[in-house]
Amino acid sequence: MEVICLGEAMLRQASGGLGSITTPGGSELNTAVSLAMLGRKVSWISALGDDPAAKRIRRDALSAGVDLSHVKTLPYPTGKYRITEDSKSPIYQRKNSAFAHLTPQHFPELLRPIFDGVRWLHLSGITPLLGEKPKSLWATAMGWAELDGFLISLDINHRPALGEWEELWAIIEPKLRQIHALHLSTTDLEKMYENDLIETPADQIENAVSEVRRKFGLTWVTCSHKTDENGIRSRWSTMSSVFQQYKSVSTIKNPSSSPLIDPLGGGDAWVGAWLDGMLQGFDEEQILRRADKYAAMVQAGIGDFSTITDIALEEGVAEATLRTLTIMGQSHTSLNRSSSNTIHKPLNPLSGVIAILRKHEPVKAVELAIQLVAEGCKAIEVTLDSDKPFETIAAIRSTLPPRILIGVGTISQPETQIPMAQKCGATFALAPNNPKDMVNIAKQHNMLAIPGVANISQTEQAINQGAKAVKLFHWKKDWATKQTEIEDLKHQYSEVLFIPVGGILMTEIGSLHSEGHATMGIGSQLNIGE
Repeated sequence: MEVICLGEAMLRQASGGLGSITTPGGSELNTAVSLAMLGRKVSWISALGDDPAAKRIRRDALSAGVDLSHVKTLPYPTGKYRITEDSKSPIYQRKNSAFAHLTPQHFPELLRPIFDGVRWLHLSGITPLLGEKPKSLWATAMGWAELDGFLISLDINHRPALGEWEELWAIIEPKLRQIHALHLSTTDLEKMYENDLIETPADQIENAVSEVRRKFGLTWVTCSHKTDENGIRSRWSTMSSVFQQYKSVSTIKNPSSSPLIDPLGGGDAWVGAWLDGMLQGFDEEQILRRADKYAAMVQAGIGDFSTITDIALEEGVAEATLRTLTIMGQSHTSLNRSSSNTIHKPLNPLSGVIAILRKHEPVKAVELAIQLVAEGCKAIEVTLDSDKPFETIAAIRSTLPPRILIGVGTISQPETQIPMAQKCGATFALAPNNPKDMVNIAKQHNMLAIPGVANISQTEQAINQGAKAVKLFHWKKDWATKQTEIEDLKHQYSEVLFIPVGGILMTEIGSLHSEGHATMGIGSQLNIGE
């Protein structure tokens, strides 16, 4: 294990323009999920109740790749919080939560065996304000980390609903000698200046961060700064380290920007990417640039949990989606950079299938999507002839685990439909044909375009337009008897994914895999929910 994150997670309920959405969230678990999506070995220490909220949190964290072997089940409820468009801050229901009752005594030998081989412990300032028991666990974990000689990361992450900033700082300051990396917000710098902890005004962020590091003898101090304008969030950051004695490193001249879909979770994702960069040994400016970009990408999606893999960070969401669709039916599937493109017999018949949900109302579509994923499906397509299709896409995205792909189908007007689908969480777009500018518009919105093609001429035209995947539609009517021509196309365009769609039966999945088709689309023949 490389990183351990310790803290509470809750179930988040939000309402707004995309309808009512329920997702897991919690600062330290958000960071753990980000690390797992980036390919890191990460474990989460926490407690949950024995209730539906806990089951949802466990499912999504496990799907992301987070180790949950140190998450306790206690006879208390899992916390919840609610956000509305009108509310300025979350409304919490966590007073008597399972995590509030977690103590060091719940772990063998007071946590020490858990830390064997770990390189970083990540904590936040939320935990010690949740009560004496979580505060004791937080301090104990920090003590064992210090004794075993590995690094401690702390995100102050002050939450006014839990207590005053000064109260939190009184808890943190005596622990600073144990902490290696301290992550601040601009509000933290303002509070430090107001309380005469530093002499540098908070608006001089780079100098203020350096002063904090020098004064409190820390190895690294970071501050991430964000501004919102016209629905776009821009983020830049600065870091002072003992290795750069006389100046801090900053990305102020090259901020990362993206549409702001979800206001929460960006800071947690930033810390996750920062830790990943540290573990990879990148230089300080590269670490900050990657963290800024990663946070921006996460906040362009729905929910606190990241859906952004290392490949998506380095090469874009469209490329990551293409790779996942290419390999998702393989017997040994990895969704990070180590993936292979060799086609093997799938572990589950549905693992190589894009499940097409057509003409379902949102609640029914979500139910079907949950069932499909439980049976092994890794990609869901919602067609635009469904009832409230964009609301359905958002609901499914917020309900399914982070690694499940969501796409939009039956595209006919790319200029309006693709941007809206991307906002709702879709990462790929399909059409029965090849609408004008579909490939370019999808590229502009970092989505994978999969235009429909009925013959070789249409296929070559789409590929020449830049398509990296094509929908062989209609499979039964136009393509099923042309295996030789398809093999020639695959040989000529080896980087393109060819996806059979149309009239495929469940009983034909195996034969299509044997013919070299890693991925296919199936709709009416799924026999799900009947």
